[in-house]
Amino acid sequence: MLAHLAYVRSRVTAMRGDIARAIELCLEARDHLPAGNLALEFDTRVTLGYEYFLKGDYPNASQILQEAIRSGINAGAIIHTVAASCMLARLYASQGLLHKAYDTYQKAAQLIPEASKEHRDARALVESGIADVLCEWNDLDAALLHVQRGLALLPLWAKVDDTILAYVTLARIRLAQANQQDATEAVENALEIIRTNGVFSEARQATEVAQIKLWLAQGDLQSASRWAAARAERLS
Repeated sequence: MLAHLAYVRSRVTAMRGDIARAIELCLEARDHLPAGNLALEFDTRVTLGYEYFLKGDYPNASQILQEAIRSGINAGAIIHTVAASCMLARLYASQGLLHKAYDTYQKAAQLIPEASKEHRDARALVESGIADVLCEWNDLDAALLHVQRGLALLPLWAKVDDTILAYVTLARIRLAQANQQDATEAVENALEIIRTNGVFSEARQATEVAQIKLWLAQGDLQSASRWAAARAERLS
């Protein structure tokens, strides 16, 4: 119970923006983990890697996520292994290592049994992640196909942050295709999820950036200027 309580508090604290304290709580949860509770062990490890990622501590994030992947493969924990792999791929992509990110997504996909209808939530993460990389490479048609597959399966995945990130990817693709109507719908879907759920800063900030890019593409400089003024006031 102590481990589970610290784990839950860690996630809530991270959503509130205090990443340093969230990491402390996650380390506390790891210290209290009972032997044999593999589900909580994997959840704690993946969350800790993600919190280091949010903090910008990529070396620690990478190390912990790679440990989670190795442990998950050894235990046959497909969901946790794929989740850690997709998070590691996002870390690579944020560093501009797109080929490394793409290869990591492909390795994650190979962990999911092809013929089985199980683990479709894990496949949703892989599809959405691949779409993000393909969008960066300007392979828009392929990116659109992958993100649509991901969004169709993401309701099976319990974490709404990944759905938000998929909608942001969809918005980027549609904007690159000069389809402002569908881009607007994708951003609005992401904003609606944020309004009704607790989410981490990554999803919130990605949606904010997508909204600003959409305003600029629409020539709505007034909204973009209001955002810039509000951000400057907060930073001061």
